[in-house]
Amino acid sequence: MPVKYGGLGLTSVKDVASAAYLASWAHSAATLPKRFQLFGSHLNDSLGHGNVSQVRELCDLLVNHTKLQHRLSAQVFSSRVEMCLQTAGDAKDKARLRSVQGKVTGSWLEAVPSLEKLAFNHIEFDLAALLRMGCPMPFGGWLSYCECGKVLDKDGYHLLSCKHGGGLLHDFN
Repeated sequence: MPVKYGGLGLTSVKDVASAAYLASWAHSAATLPKRFQLFGSHLNDSLGHGNVSQVRELCDLLVNHTKLQHRLSAQVFSSRVEMCLQTAGDAKDKARLRSVQGKVTGSWLEAVPSLEKLAFNHIEFDLAALLRMGCPMPFGGWLSYCECGKVLDKDGYHLLSCKHGGGLLHDFN
């Protein structure tokens, strides 16, 4: 799902296929009668008593909506988010789903660090992605305590509120 809708920025072709097809059809439908007069008259006949200019107006209406595929895809993703909110288990889950849709909450996924020390290591990135998606944290073993000494919760919420900045203690025992 796109970052804007709380995802990680990866979109499945299956999710946008219908929107792409309809946008492509609308664009083609608008140009075919103009290019092929015979096609326009057959289209006119198949629609009944209308005329080619009415068909062109309808097609132009579809095409003149800028970014039709984008707008149709947005409807798909908005519906999916709404369904997730309706089926969310508890208030924390609903709050997380609303929060990750904030205007800049996914900026870290698109940012290119200007300094190496600002880049996530693979563990930090994995944990941030799991938190964003609402997946259980893989705490246990060497990754089970915060720098403050508290055991880490499976939801990862302690790391968000700890005064130690969410640092992890790496215990290799």
